[in-house]
Amino acid sequence: MKNQYVQLFQQLITQYERTILQFILCDEKGDVLLSSNNFIKLSAQNNLFKVFEPLAGLQESVAQLQKTPLQIPRVEVAIPSMQGIYDFKIIKHIHQKEVLLFVCILDNTAHNHYLQTVQQERNEAVISKELTDLKLQNETLKEEVAQRTKEILQQKNHLERQKKRIDASLKYAKGIQESLLPDDTLLYNDFFDAFVLYQPKEVVSGDFYWIYPTQDVYYIVVADCTGHGVPAAMLSIVGNLYLSEIIKRNIQDPAMILTQLDQRVRKLFSNIHSQVQIKDGMDLTLVKIDTAQRTFTLASARREVVYLNREELFVLEGSRRSVNGQFSHKKGDFINQTLLYEPDDLLYLFTDGYADQFGGKANRKFMKGSFRQLLQKVAHLPLHQQKYNLLKTLDDWKQEKEQTDDILIMGIHFK
Repeated sequence: MKNQYVQLFQQLITQYERTILQFILCDEKGDVLLSSNNFIKLSAQNNLFKVFEPLAGLQESVAQLQKTPLQIPRVEVAIPSMQGIYDFKIIKHIHQKEVLLFVCILDNTAHNHYLQTVQQERNEAVISKELTDLKLQNETLKEEVAQRTKEILQQKNHLERQKKRIDASLKYAKGIQESLLPDDTLLYNDFFDAFVLYQPKEVVSGDFYWIYPTQDVYYIVVADCTGHGVPAAMLSIVGNLYLSEIIKRNIQDPAMILTQLDQRVRKLFSNIHSQVQIKDGMDLTLVKIDTAQRTFTLASARREVVYLNREELFVLEGSRRSVNGQFSHKKGDFINQTLLYEPDDLLYLFTDGYADQFGGKANRKFMKGSFRQLLQKVAHLPLHQQKYNLLKTLDDWKQEKEQTDDILIMGIHFK
């Protein structure tokens, strides 16, 4: 019997290219009768005889097992004491009604074509699964991107429609605002002529100028409504209308006109129901030119005026008080300053936009001192040339930088 098993094992070695095996002998119930506990190398023939010595005395008993072949699947295990992955091939052999299970261990993946195929199939299966998962993720991502793109396009279209409506509204508001500005013919008469440099920062402006002529007197205002854009533009319209209303009530004193304007603006802001305190207002200069007396009277709210008499420059300071809604402290009342003017004298009214413009190599403000020097430099030129030089200097200073504020300058030349 021993020789028969040895012969069988040798056949198995040849058939399956095995180098190591383990055997199990079990009865018809599957109970193990005998087994080897260790893996046995088959390279030495002597080992085979030692392994199967105990099999010689086993009794013959289980004839019916010949009719029911035992099916045991192929499995893979890792053997810690050896390198590589090894494959168990469990083979049943019935000899004289005893069942002998040969646990035959195939060679590792480096030498076994079966394991190489299995490993390749597994790798392909893993790759296929990863590709499937990746494809699913890509499809999900495409759907999310498509949905997000759709939402962004909808938002973009909505914003574009809103922008068109806002632009149309601003354009309409600009037309209303410009319609309230004085007719240019008022800048040229028998007593003086003037130029206006009016350059809003945005579509609508917080700066405005106002002229009201009577028989021998001209009232001129250059104003800066603090802030920018729509709120300042709305306040400029209010200021324009209030000034006309005050003048028509036969109030002729410049300081009193500013006081009346201040009261109206305060009342307007006090009627606005808002949790936010409104601090905006107007900084402005009002000049009353009396052509019969050849005088001008100045009342100013936080704005200075530059006056040139025979090339000598004078800076006329205004009141420190502004026309401004909710400020309760006054810093003094509005006052009048009256001066005689002579032919060829020049008077410059302006807001702070020009002096506050950032530019130059150091990106700093132009500043009041530089602005005064510029006015004195161009004062000898005709008015249209003065305006051109002021614009050119501004562009050279600003270059590609954004305009800082609304800009308004009025130059008046007395005849």
